[in-house]
Amino acid sequence: LRRRQRQMCIRDRYTPAMWKVTSPDGETMYMMGSMHALTEDCYPLPDYVTNAFEQADILAVECDISDTTATFTASMKQMENMMYDDGTTLKDHLSEETYSNLDSYFTAHGEKLSLYDGYKPWYISSVVENMAVADAGLNSGLGIDMHLLNLAGDEGKEIYEVESIDFQLDMLVNFSDEIQDISLNTYSEENMEELNAQFTELFEAWRTCLLYTSPSPRDI
Repeated sequence: LRRRQRQMCIRDRYTPAMWKVTSPDGETMYMMGSMHALTEDCYPLPDYVTNAFEQADILAVECDISDTTATFTASMKQMENMMYDDGTTLKDHLSEETYSNLDSYFTAHGEKLSLYDGYKPWYISSVVENMAVADAGLNSGLGIDMHLLNLAGDEGKEIYEVESIDFQLDMLVNFSDEIQDISLNTYSEENMEELNAQFTELFEAWRTCLLYTSPSPRDI
């Protein structure tokens, strides 16, 4: 009973922002922010989101992660670029402070950072981000982009990707050590509570649309 009451409460406050954009010649586009990790309570999607999807001929996404060929190619490229082959280790590419922070963060999650010393910082970023997402009670397998991509595939809708998986991987792989160090520095046992609060706040802002809560698309 308590779980059902909680779900009903969540549904009452489940109003993610969506904008309806109409061109001078009457063409319509719906715009919605994407969350790559959600909870089971987020499905089914609100009616106005489902209706907008059903009316659309094309689904435009950040990148088409449902494209198995592109995903496989990216995975192979990821494997080729995730580890050092020049004799250096993670310690050689991060500051002592950042490495120490990461070590405490991994330890707090029952992992040993030393086992990842051969991996490059960009891959470590994906590992700690997945840890933080899980800490916040979110599931990366329930992202809205993947959900809509699966529906689009089932219904035969055209899919347009703004960026390719390969483009995103190239960008991540080629970030400088300095940028990687800055992005990883905040991941520490000391900051776990704050990180969890940030992810939770982001999720709540997306789910309830703190700035606009009308249960229908906003016209532009």
